[in-house]
Amino acid sequence: MWKKRKIDFVLSEDKWSKTIFRFYPRQSSCHGFGDEPPKDWSGVYKVYYSYKIIKIWKDDNDHMILFDSGVDECSIIDEIANRMKLITEGTFVYHGTTKENEEFSIRLLNNEVFPFGDGVSWNIQRIRRTNKYSVSLFDSWGKGYRFVITIDQMKEFAKYLEECCEYMLAHGDPI
Repeated sequence: MWKKRKIDFVLSEDKWSKTIFRFYPRQSSCHGFGDEPPKDWSGVYKVYYSYKIIKIWKDDNDHMILFDSGVDECSIIDEIANRMKLITEGTFVYHGTTKENEEFSIRLLNNEVFPFGDGVSWNIQRIRRTNKYSVSLFDSWGKGYRFVITIDQMKEFAKYLEECCEYMLAHGDPI
């Protein structure tokens, strides 16, 4: 099935340049367990996502790659989207219960999240006394990038990350 070449989100923009998060569906994959593509998330074996953060100058369309995920094995961008949605709703600690009825808590801020594979780790931190958040990404080689977004941008970015994941599920691949 044909996939889009890219899906962009503008992280920041001024009159000279813009910085975008660019997701690459054609270099990404969402694998099912067997010979058929997954139909829902319970049928997903593993994901490999590809994305970059790029600065583009408006006068000549020249660009510089600020971060390259390579192949984000077992990507956690769905988890990051969920955490961002909770943060925008005012939840900073998630409380849940395991199947065995044991309670647990997860700090959503200042708590680096790691994938199960050789993927990208993420960390969201609030910038003191502001409505802005610092988002850090590091690949498995320790190369990283940090960007700052407002709470309103975070809401939109979370939606964008979810849409990238849903797009990949709709264009899944057999294993």
